[in-house]
Amino acid sequence: MNQNAEDKKIGLSEIVARLRNRKRKFLLLWCVTFILSCIWILPQPRYYTCTVKLAPEGLDLAGGYAAIASTLGLGGVGMSSDAIYPTLYPELFDSPEFMVGLFDIEIETDDGSIRESYAQYMSKHQKKNWLTRPFLLAKRYVTQLFEQKLPEPKAGLARNPFKLSVKDFKLVAKIKSKITCATDTRTSVVTITVKDQDRQVCALMADSIMAHLQSFITTYRTKKARQDMDYFSHMCDSTRSEYELAQSRYAKFNETHRDISSPIYSSMADKLRNEADLKLNTYNSFMAQYDMARAKLQEKTPSFTTLIGATVPIKPAGPKRMLFVAFMLVLATLSYAIYILRDDMGSFVSCFNSKGK
Repeated sequence: MNQNAEDKKIGLSEIVARLRNRKRKFLLLWCVTFILSCIWILPQPRYYTCTVKLAPEGLDLAGGYAAIASTLGLGGVGMSSDAIYPTLYPELFDSPEFMVGLFDIEIETDDGSIRESYAQYMSKHQKKNWLTRPFLLAKRYVTQLFEQKLPEPKAGLARNPFKLSVKDFKLVAKIKSKITCATDTRTSVVTITVKDQDRQVCALMADSIMAHLQSFITTYRTKKARQDMDYFSHMCDSTRSEYELAQSRYAKFNETHRDISSPIYSSMADKLRNEADLKLNTYNSFMAQYDMARAKLQEKTPSFTTLIGATVPIKPAGPKRMLFVAFMLVLATLSYAIYILRDDMGSFVSCFNSKGK
């Protein structure tokens, strides 16, 4: 056992000795790697992140089944009356209709120099590493050679999520890369993280996206109730006008035939009064249904609790320049060490395996 440990120690000593003989080359490698890493990482624009968390109202789960579903990570799948439940909220960010709704959000940078829509900001004011410019130009040139020319929409027309232009399609992909949405299947807490090069824009968009998501879900869940309420509101206005007209005809008839006691006129007055009463009953019926529709709309309107609100970040989230340089130095060291020992690598491994037995 002692002999094997001694042989293993000698093997490691040989490795260290061979690497130490190349210390000048290692120093040169470290200097070159450090300089190249700094040249690459320093021009990379810094970015900030802002995270918000909100909890939607509880799903319609019965009794103990809620705890069981939560334990299994189902989050109410198949047990909710809604087609869009919290675990599907992240999927909404793949919807062009949802993403196009973010284009017109007004933003303002931290220094106040830029104040425009988010779509214009993302299209015109994103900083890039100047070292990547030649590669981007080459990629764009090659892409244009094979890219199919599609007709652009006419100026002044609203963006149609059903038929996006090439420019808007790329803009949707760019915005999507800045946003991360995740749902905890056990608690249904929705976490939204926004990344941007400006710290104030980052916080503004996190807050706006949270509000946009709440509005989108509310619109979906109350769509049928709002349609019913609009219908009964229209019918209330219509039947009220008909009642007022019938009441006016009845009052006018009584006014013009006040001194006449003929049975014919009495019968006509009864007919007009009954017609006005019928219109009043119809109007009251629609008013009751309108009140019920309003109550149903309030019942269907979801409530959201903001657990963590948007806050302008103080420190940038990346890039981690020191970590990047350190990683490149370690990678270069390991790569060069393997290159030096490439011829003896197999023998060292077999030697250690045999002596380990």
